[in-house]
Amino acid sequence: LGMRDFTINSMAWDPVSDTLVDPFLGKKDLADKIIRFTGNPGERILEDPLRMIRACRFAGRLDGALDSSALDAILTHAPLINPVKGNVSGERIQMELIKAMGLEKPSLFFRSLHETGLLAKILPCLDRCFDLDGGPHHGETVFEHSLLVGDALPASQPILRLAGFLHDAGKFDAAGI
Repeated sequence: LGMRDFTINSMAWDPVSDTLVDPFLGKKDLADKIIRFTGNPGERILEDPLRMIRACRFAGRLDGALDSSALDAILTHAPLINPVKGNVSGERIQMELIKAMGLEKPSLFFRSLHETGLLAKILPCLDRCFDLDGGPHHGETVFEHSLLVGDALPASQPILRLAGFLHDAGKFDAAGI
């Protein structure tokens, strides 16, 4: 259990004793909606940098938050997500994105990615829209508008939903800012 990524995944049921084995207090973290790495956060990330993106997905799934040590470790290790160096394959990142489209509100996942600096690594076109004025037809930034559109689309159609999140992602570049 100590090699699992997050405390909420580091629990097991012992059918012989009919008890929950929870050495890292994952049940409490689950109740508190906190994503915490099992053991040393930096070590867990170095074992598999994709865990940073997974942490954001789990935070979105729980409508929760990253533990401060998890957030600090992700901020430190975010450069490991580098499409040019290929530290994490594009296919694995794509799988996390598609899984996130099944969440009740994938916008929480995208907010977490932005907060950690990971969105700039995997979808820089969307990240650049964070403070971009939505113009006279929208009362929110382009980023906020994109999150509203994506959340409004059906989880049963993950590619359509992802397209909704990205439908205005080119506006920053088109504006020539």
